[in-house]
Amino acid sequence: MKTILIIEDEAPLREEVAEWLIFEGYRVFQAEDGTKGMQLASALKPDIIFCDIMMPGIGGFDLVKELRKLPETSTIPVVLMSALSERQNVREGMGAGANDYLTKPFTRAELLETLYARLNETKLHTEASQEVLKDLRFRILSTLPHELKTPLHGIIGFGEMLQETPGDYTPDDLREIGSSIKLSGMRLSRLVQNYLTFLTLEFSTPSSWGVPLLNGFDIYQTIIDEAHRVMPCYGRITDLVIDTAESNLQVSAEFFKKIIFELLDNACKFSTPGTPVTIEGKIIDNQFYQIDFCDTGRGMFPSQIESIGAFVQFDRNHYEQQGLGLGLALVIKMAELSGGKVRIISEPGKGTCIEIKLKRANI
Repeated sequence: MKTILIIEDEAPLREEVAEWLIFEGYRVFQAEDGTKGMQLASALKPDIIFCDIMMPGIGGFDLVKELRKLPETSTIPVVLMSALSERQNVREGMGAGANDYLTKPFTRAELLETLYARLNETKLHTEASQEVLKDLRFRILSTLPHELKTPLHGIIGFGEMLQETPGDYTPDDLREIGSSIKLSGMRLSRLVQNYLTFLTLEFSTPSSWGVPLLNGFDIYQTIIDEAHRVMPCYGRITDLVIDTAESNLQVSAEFFKKIIFELLDNACKFSTPGTPVTIEGKIIDNQFYQIDFCDTGRGMFPSQIESIGAFVQFDRNHYEQQGLGLGLALVIKMAELSGGKVRIISEPGKGTCIEIKLKRANI
């Protein structure tokens, strides 16, 4: 049974609306002002709220804004009820976060029509969210076990070799085995770290990261530091071309370091050794600083760009890939949390350019 909350200071109207809805089989709760309405909304988490605008204490517009701030009430549909029918009043209500608007006086049929429309909209959103979650679960289950088991098998296998026949290996053999164990451990460590970072960012908001500052020198130095971490693994340290202007940025050093690492790793992974990996940083206006990462690798189709997300890998049956497909998804999330944005330009067989726009700091 659906639960409906009516917040209305005029008792005759409130009770009449309640009777209409009870007759239709809904469970109905009533509040005579905004303060009590907020309390009931938080406690009941109703399926929909009908709320008056002009009330003592908390008015309808402010009440909707407060509802949208709370996780437990942020998605509850709210229909405002008012004799204020001017277009600016409707716009103000929608701007506050309301889902619909009923102009007083309204009929029983108008009320029910609005109710059915909003409940159906909620149902469709719920079904869409469930499909997204179902798809995410499938992607996790189809990629995570393999990616965790592969480095673990390497570590365990080499460990068993050393345990069972320790005297069979020369110093060169041991160095090679040690190197393989280290690479498997680093791969596993990165997988776990990216997964934990993904979970952290999924529950983050821009405000939770504050407004940190990265100075102009740190841009170039971070790129150099991360290049020396990533590119030797692919034998490509001489492929890097850098040209960055200095600018102070509103982004955490942790985010910026991760963005550079993931984009360098992707560029090296999906392009051929001996071809350039170009990084250009430039001031494009007074507000943003743009960094372009370009390679001449295998590129992506438009449909693949649209599908970029966590636990998504492309053409895995044709190419050997490592990782969970989290790298670019993390880059996009970090840029957005910093007030920036990401644009991907790619052509199959010709390469990829990724444009990262980050906010400049005013100092």
